[in-house]
This record gives sequence, C-alpha cells and structure tokens, in this order.
Amino acid sequence: MGLSLRFSLLFLSFTLSCELHAQKIDSLKKILQSSEGVNKYETLYWLAYEYSEVNDSLSLAYATQAFDLALKLRDSSRIIRGGRIKSAELRRLEHIDDAIVMALYILRIARRHKDTTEIKSLLNSLGTSHILRGEYDQALRYQFESLVIREKGGNKKEISIILNNIGVCYYKLNDIPSSIKYFKRCLELKRESNDKYGLDRLLINIGLCVNEMGNYAEAIKYITEGLNSCDGKCTDQIILEGEIALGDTFYDAKLFSESLKHLKISYQIAKRIDNFRFQVENILYFARIHLIKKDFEMAIRYLNEAENISLQKGYKFLLIDTYEVFSKLFNEIKDYKSASLYLSKYIAYKDSVFNEKVTSNLAQLHADFEERENLKTIAEKNQMLSLREELIQKQKIQLALMAAIALLLTIVAIMLYKIYRDKLLINIKLDQKVKERTEELRENNRSLTTAYELQQSKILKVEKESLIILSSVSGLCHAARLELTDGRAKEYIQKVANNIDQLSPLFKKTKEGE
Repeated sequence: MGLSLRFSLLFLSFTLSCELHAQKIDSLKKILQSSEGVNKYETLYWLAYEYSEVNDSLSLAYATQAFDLALKLRDSSRIIRGGRIKSAELRRLEHIDDAIVMALYILRIARRHKDTTEIKSLLNSLGTSHILRGEYDQALRYQFESLVIREKGGNKKEISIILNNIGVCYYKLNDIPSSIKYFKRCLELKRESNDKYGLDRLLINIGLCVNEMGNYAEAIKYITEGLNSCDGKCTDQIILEGEIALGDTFYDAKLFSESLKHLKISYQIAKRIDNFRFQVENILYFARIHLIKKDFEMAIRYLNEAENISLQKGYKFLLIDTYEVFSKLFNEIKDYKSASLYLSKYIAYKDSVFNEKVTSNLAQLHADFEERENLKTIAEKNQMLSLREELIQKQKIQLALMAAIALLLTIVAIMLYKIYRDKLLINIKLDQKVKERTEELRENNRSLTTAYELQQSKILKVEKESLIILSSVSGLCHAARLELTDGRAKEYIQKVANNIDQLSPLFKKTKEGE
C-alpha cells in the first residue's frame, strides 16, 4: 500500500476558533449595513472569523472584502490580518497555489513591520499549504522557522501546534521514528499545559505511526483514545479521520471486513462535508480491498474515480498511490502493457515529489535543525556549567563567610572568657581586700573599745575622787559655818556649800547613768 494514502490522514492543528453563535453573526451583519471605514473592516474581519469554522466559502467572501478594504485604507496591520485569514480560507477550500501566493505577500509585510504574532501564523499556514502540495522540504522549512520563534516565546500550546505539524511532515516522508519523536514531544507539552485542543487528532496521528510499526493493538488504543477524548462532541472532521485511521489499521492487520466498516463511515462523512481528499483516501482503500478479493472490475472503477478527483484537485501523493495500485492490478490480470504504463506514471510522479533536489533540501533542513538543536543543547550545558560554577563560587564565598564568622565567634568567646577570668580575679582580690579591711576595722574597733573603756575608767575614778573632795569641802564648809562668827564669812561659806551641792548631783547622775 502506498504511503501517501496514510499521509493524507493527518491534518494540521491551527489556532482555536470561536464557536459559531447565530445571534453574534446576525448582530455583526446588522452593524455591517451602517458601518464605514475601519469599523466596516472590523465587522467584515469578524464575520470572516466567525464563519471560518462552519462555512469556508462565506468566510472567504468576507475575508476578501476585509482585505480589499484594508488595501484602500492603506492600513498595514489590517492588511496583514485580512490577508492572513483570506489565505487560510483559500487553503481550506483547496486553492493551494492562491493560498501560498497570498501568504507570501502578507508574510513580507509582516516581516517588515516585525509583527511576530502574524509571522508565526503565516509560517504555519505556509507549511500546511506546502504539505498539501507534497512539497515537504518547503513545508519543514517554514515549520522549523515557526518553531524557533515559538520556542523563544515559551508558549507551550503554540509550540505543541508546530511540533504536531512537523510530526505530520515526517510521517508523510515515511520517517516514522522522527514523526513519533515530534508527536510525543507535542503530547508531553499538551499534558504539561493541560491543553486539550487538538489532543484528539494528535492521539489519532500517534496511532497511525504506531500502526506503521506493526503494533496494531496499540495503534487501535491510541486512535480510540483520540476519539473518546472529545467526550462525545467530536467534529465530523475528527470522526472522519479517526474512522479512516481505524480502517487503515484493520486493513494492515488483514481484518478487511472490520476495515470496510470503518472506511464506509469515514467515506460517508467525507461526502457529506465535501472533503475530496478523504473521499479519495477511502476510495483507494476500497480499490485495494476489491483487488485482494479479485473483484477487478470494482477495483478499476474505484481507481478511475480516485484518479479523476486527484488530477482535478492536484493531489500528487494520492496520484502516486493510485498509479501504484493500478500497476499492481494490471499485473494481476496480466495486462502488462497497462501495468507498465501506470508504473511509469507512478515513477514519474514519485520522482517529481522525491527528486534529488527535494531530498537534498530535506537533508540540509534536517541537518540545520539538528545543528540548531545541538547548539541549543550545548548552550544549555554551558549555561548549566556557568550556573554550576557560579554556585560553586557562591558556596566558596559562603564557606569563607562561615569561616570568618566562626573565627569571629571564637575571638569573641576568647575575649568573653578573658573578661570573665579577669572579672573573677578582680572579685577574688576585692574579696581579699574586703576581708583585710574588715579585719583591720575589727582591730581598730577593738583598740577604740579598749581605749574607751580605759578612758571611762579614768573618768569614773576622777568622778569618785571629785565626789570625795566635794564631800570633804562640804563638810569643811559646814564646820566653818558653825565656828565662824563673822556673818559675811558665813555668807561666803554658804555660797561655796551651795555650789558644792549643785555639783554633787551632776557627778551622781553620771555615775548612775554609767
């Protein structure tokens, strides 16, 4: 089975669109009737935006009007926005060449004005358009450039979108290990940021990669998980992709009846929503299964239908697969001339897609990106080494500070101990001085007490002798008064006696007080 059939099963993730609200659209249409200039542009732009999820034709019509008005207004910012949404709708309606021309024109303006947000969207859109044209070298060039810008911004949701798209490119190039690598990185970022947008499609994509490696049970598990992640609210496009992915897996597992059941569901949805690419995908599976069942007439009928649509829509990869199956069919029925014809067509188309230039470009792109990744890794390691060196320097400074603090604490402790010891010695000396002084005071006190007692003893002795003298004088005075006849002498003697009488009590009181 040709790889391109499986490649086209994967659609790229884009920015989240608002859910269509009829009331909002009606309101915008009423505003449009009376608006002019910038207000009219904004109304046209938002009508294009609101219709982008449900009616691409109407969205393109409003986007074209908005873009043309922006050109008249000479408003670069609005030219970029209007042109970007117009390019996206041209791509969705499979006017791929026109979409690329418009995107490149707008990208030049966006680069000139350094509008990073629009540059990211336009690079993503150009990458998608080149995938649809089977120009994977160009697709990867735009996707890698977009990834570099988004990684600088650090927005995990935006980065996951580009990682998914790069995974798609590698899947289409049949580089399954690289495809799984980018899908798994995308899944990891989505889980880290709790981002559920596009998770259903991503899980289906991983399932397809796992299927390519022959792990059918695991592939079915991933695809089923993708369909269940919508919580019963999957869009027709997701159901279409999930069902054809299951059909592909059961086909590879040679469970053709089960495969047909899922392929028919996918085909009916593709018919209902006018998705020609997936119609061809399903038709080619039908042709293969009929070829296996030897129903050559039905197989040829399906292959003719696939060829007509692919030629009309320019599906190079689908044509490669169609011609490959044609060649196998005619070999089977032994029509070697027709088999040779379709084999030559198969080779010619395959060479046009995988020519030497494309292969060289892919190799260069891969090498450039890997080199960027290596340089990034080296830069990260250098940064880690720098941080480690800085940490070591900080630790050295911390150790030096800790040593200095320990030294200071030791010095302070020594000084405190010395002060304590000096204080203790001083206290001992003071105590000794106090003891000496106390003893000296006691000795002085004893000396004074002895002197005092001695003095008192002398005083008492003097007092006693004085009393004896006074008593003697008093007796003499009394005797004199008796013997003297002179009145005046008696008077003097009496005065002396009176004075002695006054002095005697004083000595007696002193003695009693003692």
